Amino acid sequence: MELAHHNIFFNEDYKNEFDSISDGQIAKDPTLYICKQEKGLKSSSKNRFEIIINAPSLTRNKISASKEYDLCKERTFQKLSKMGIYFKNIPNSSNLITPKAFERIAPGADGSIYGLSPERLLSTFQRPSTKTKIRGLYLAGGGTHPGPGLPMAALSGKHAAEMIKRDLALI
Repeated sequence: MELAHHNIFFNEDYKNEFDSISDGQIAKDPTLYICKQEKGLKSSSKNRFEIIINAPSLTRNKISASKEYDLCKERTFQKLSKMGIYFKNIPNSSNLITPKAFERIAPGADGSIYGLSPERLLSTFQRPSTKTKIRGLYLAGGGTHPGPGLPMAALSGKHAAEMIKRDLALI
């Protein structure tokens, strides 16, 4: 099977996946997002991929760091191989960014790449807004208002651009 640039492989039981995540576990059949990073580039000889698997937030995570890598690797590549998708090089544990590692890189979202979990009380109102207290610094992306996902991140970028234009009196 030839991968597109952006690929999403859903599971068979959506509720079970999120019940597992709520219980601090990785689902047996996780939804996977795979980005074939060089797809469509004429001059690239590299073959890099980004794979995202749904996982519990840092505070809910009940999996040890070593077991987390093993579970991610096992469940990701088993699922892909059932669909006829194989990788020559399987990532090692240094390639895995867990919620704990992500919280060190980008603190404040409980280890989530998508910002605060919508399950948390008032989390929607705790997202950072476009304009910050630092003059000239504006925020955009899935972790800022209005929230996660490509459409919301794009809308966030639009809000930031509008705020910059307003602040520079370009409107």
